[in-house]
Amino acid sequence: MARGQRLPVMVFIHGGAFVFGAGSMPYYDSTWLAASGNVVVVTLNYRLGALGFLAAPQLSLTGNFGIQDQRQALSWVARNIAAFGGDPAKVTIFGESAGAMSVGLHLFSIPQGAGLFRAGIMESNPLGVPYPSLRSQVDAKWRQFRKDLCAASGQPEGCAFDLAGLRALPLATVETADAAYSAFAATAQRLLVATPIANVLPWTPIIDGQVFASGSTLIQSQPYQGFYSGPAGTAAPKPYMIGVNRDEGVLFTYLVNAATDGITPLEYGALLTGLFGPANALRVAGFARGLSLPYSPLGQGALPPWFANSASAAATSRVFNDFAFRCGSFLAADRVAAAANAPPIYGYIFAQAPIFASPKVPACSPLPSQPGFQNACHEFELPYVFNSLAAVGATTVPVANARLSRRMGRNWTNFARELDPGPGWAAYRATPLSGGNRIRILSTGSAATGALAMPADPMNGSNCTALWAKLPPFAGSFPTD
Repeated sequence: MARGQRLPVMVFIHGGAFVFGAGSMPYYDSTWLAASGNVVVVTLNYRLGALGFLAAPQLSLTGNFGIQDQRQALSWVARNIAAFGGDPAKVTIFGESAGAMSVGLHLFSIPQGAGLFRAGIMESNPLGVPYPSLRSQVDAKWRQFRKDLCAASGQPEGCAFDLAGLRALPLATVETADAAYSAFAATAQRLLVATPIANVLPWTPIIDGQVFASGSTLIQSQPYQGFYSGPAGTAAPKPYMIGVNRDEGVLFTYLVNAATDGITPLEYGALLTGLFGPANALRVAGFARGLSLPYSPLGQGALPPWFANSASAAATSRVFNDFAFRCGSFLAADRVAAAANAPPIYGYIFAQAPIFASPKVPACSPLPSQPGFQNACHEFELPYVFNSLAAVGATTVPVANARLSRRMGRNWTNFARELDPGPGWAAYRATPLSGGNRIRILSTGSAATGALAMPADPMNGSNCTALWAKLPPFAGSFPTD
C-alpha cells in the first residue's frame, strides 16, 4: 500500500440462522483474504436468538435488535476505518446464510442505512422466503416462545409477562427457553405442519415498518422486491454479487428427515400447504417438466443413500434448493437488473464436491465410492472464500481446490475494489429468451461434469420461470395463517 493510500473495506456478517455463530469462528479467519487481496476485513458480532430478535407488540418490543447491532458496527466502520488504512467510501458488506440475509436487508430494505456501504455480496440467501410482516405472524412467534419461557421459569404454560417481568428474568432462564424454542427438532416440527412460511425459522428479523406504525422502525420492505422505494425514502439499488451452492437443500432436508425418522407423504403435503397454500401446493407437486415430476415424491427416481427411506425428503430438498435459494436469489436479481437505474450484478453457483467431512451430516461429506452423490452443500463455499479449508478438516487440499480457493478469494476482493469480480465474469442479466443469465459456475471443473453437470441455463434447470416466478412471492401472496 502506497503511503496515504486507503484500501477497500470488506465487512463480514456471519451466519447461523440468527441463533448461533460468531465473527471469530476459525473458518472466518480473514488473514489470508486481507493480505492476498490488499483489503481491510472487518468481522462483527450481533445479538442472536431471543435477545436479538424477540418482537412482542403488546410489550413494545420491536425486535430487530441484532440488525440494529449490525448498523451500529457499520456506523463505527464509517467513522473509524480510516485509522486502520481503510477507505470509508469503499465499504462492501458480505455474508453467508443469515449473514447474507442481513446483507440483503441492508441492501434492499433499510433505506436510511444506504450511506454506510457501497456494495454487497450475498452467499446463500434464501431470498424466496419472506420475513414476518403481519401483526398476527409476530404475535404467533411470541406465543410459541412464551410457552418455553413459562416452562423455563417454572410457571404454568399459559403464564403471562409484562416488560418489567421479562427484564427481571435471569439470563440463564431466557437462554434455556431459547434453546428449547430454537432446537432443530422443534423447527422441524414447525416445518411439517401448516405453519406460514414467514414463521418457519425460530428467529428472524421482521418487517417492522409494516408491523409497527412508528417513525423509529428500521426494515421497510421484503428484500425479494429488489430495492426499496416508498414513504420512508428510496434505497437506490447498489452493485452486488449473489450466489448459491448447487445443493443447498440437501443439508436442511437431511436434518429434518433425520429428526422425523423420514418425511412422510402426508408431512410433505403439509409442508407444501403451509408454505404456499392448498391450491399452490397442488401446482408445485403436480408440476411436470416433460415426463418428470421434480417436486412430487413419485418423480424422484433412484433415491440417494441419505434419503433412501423417503422420496418425500428428496422432493423436499428440491423445493428448498430451487424455490428458496436458487430461484429466490436470481428472480430477485431479475427485478433489479431490469430496473432503469440497474447497478452491475454478478451471479454464481458454487458447484464443488466436498473434500472435507460435514459433522453428523453424511449427505454433505465426501463419498468416494459414490461420486454421483457428491453434494455442494450449504456454507461449503466459505472455506474457499477465506482459504480456510484446513480449519474445517481438509487435511489434504488438492492443487485444483487450492487454486479454486485463491481464485474465489480474488473474485471477492476484486469486487470490493473494482465492483467487478474480474476475468471470466460477466454482469448478470434478467432472464433472457436465449443465451443464459451469465451465472458463473465455481468449481475445479470436475464437479460440473457427468451426473452432476450444471445446465447451460441454471434458471431454466431449476424451473424458475416455468414455475416459481408464477408463485408467491413473485406472483400473488403467501397464505398468512
